[in-house]
Amino acid sequence: MLAASTFALTAALAGCAPAPDPASDGELRVVATTGILADLVRNVAGDRAHVTQMVPNGADPHSWEPSLRTVRDVAYADVAFSNYLMLEEHALIRALDSNLPAGSRSVSVAEEAAKNGATILPLVEDRALDTPWLGMRVWGDGADMGATRASQIDLTTTGVDGPGQAAAYLTTSFGQPEIAFASSDGFNAATGYDTDTAQLPADAHQHMSWAFTAPGVYRVHFRANLRTTPGATPVSVGEGTAVFAVGTPPEDVAAAEGRRVLSAGHADITVNLTTKSVELASDAGALGGDEASAPCVGASSAAAAVASTMECTDLDQVVIEVPTRALTTIPGEASFRFIGEPGASVYMLPQAVLGKHVHGDIDPHLWHDVHNAQAYVRV
Repeated sequence: MLAASTFALTAALAGCAPAPDPASDGELRVVATTGILADLVRNVAGDRAHVTQMVPNGADPHSWEPSLRTVRDVAYADVAFSNYLMLEEHALIRALDSNLPAGSRSVSVAEEAAKNGATILPLVEDRALDTPWLGMRVWGDGADMGATRASQIDLTTTGVDGPGQAAAYLTTSFGQPEIAFASSDGFNAATGYDTDTAQLPADAHQHMSWAFTAPGVYRVHFRANLRTTPGATPVSVGEGTAVFAVGTPPEDVAAAEGRRVLSAGHADITVNLTTKSVELASDAGALGGDEASAPCVGASSAAAAVASTMECTDLDQVVIEVPTRALTTIPGEASFRFIGEPGASVYMLPQAVLGKHVHGDIDPHLWHDVHNAQAYVRV
């Protein structure tokens, strides 16, 4: 009886004892963003480190957002491994960079692998469309403005002038829209246009759908800001107005206003962190007219590893064609009501590549090449 009571008391006291502090228990703690990176790290570290992964097996690293448990693991980590090259969701990178202890090491494995023998894989996108393939982009890394990979660039739509409603959105892998802006509910300066702001990391690009409910000429007004850290005061990166000729000859607008016509090819409404302006980046030769467009300047070291064929032009020099053949109908799902009534006609520049699709100029999946995976292990 005494032995049993002593055991129970000992067990109770043990249960009340404080848990070892992970920050001072002497164990090397490593966090990796994806299961692939965690597996490589575990094979290198063996029993010399405690390795956790942020994105659970089976989850999509392009869209998964961190939990409180994940943030706790980061806060106690001695070393953190991310793939980056924009493989991971930006919220994941921001959580990693803002919660990792000051004395800990953060390694972007794909970028470091290039210094250890990996071969850079250009991200080639070739989708034949008979309308412009228009997205949103941030050009440059903004290092001179204090930007890091965790910084956020806001591309805000402050107003739309035109004969109908206009919207831009991306369609996620599960078919749901994420709205960049929609004129149907107005633009609220008092809230900082929070519902009409697209957010991108530096050097990023994303595909979009653009919808217009009536033919005519539209002017979409953009403003760009850089937030170097969460909660930081926004830094202005310029303003610009994109002109769309919807179901009407763009040549008329071009002739009247001295603009050049974008009628096909890949292009982006672009926040240029180097020139501090909002521009149009387009495929070389995509703009009509005799004028020559200048190559986009100020590419980051990562983007410069792949020869870019994009040219940058002032938005005031461009008119974007949305031809009559782009006429389609608004989907029936309630989530698309921000465009208009289901089944109503709408002029649409399509997203082309479905799914949330934020990326740079380099394919982030370097480990698909065994030679590159070996470089990952060396890192």
